[in-house]
Amino acid sequence: RVIEDADAKSLRSMMDQLRQQLSGSAIVLASENAGKVSLIATVDESLHEHIKASELLKQVTAVLGGRGGGRADMAQGGAESLHDIEQAFADAKAWITSQLS
Repeated sequence: RVIEDADAKSLRSMMDQLRQQLSGSAIVLASENAGKVSLIATVDESLHEHIKASELLKQVTAVLGGRGGGRADMAQGGAESLHDIEQAFADAKAWITSQLS
């Protein structure tokens, strides 16, 4: 999801809430605030054998021309713009599906 005008701290807070509500999930949030693009990804521990948040975020940032990093459960990063965010999300979803197959 793209969250309008949220800073990195707000994205982390939203991610924590979503993580509690959506067990067994992989989630990516993105926002552009004050000219800065923030990205955050989380992956439930039950999926770590196949998917890590840092790898998921790399799938998204590869399309957006950004970078990021983190741990298996959470990763953060940035990009130049959200212009291709729908393509980035589609590619990430396809990557997740391939990792779980």
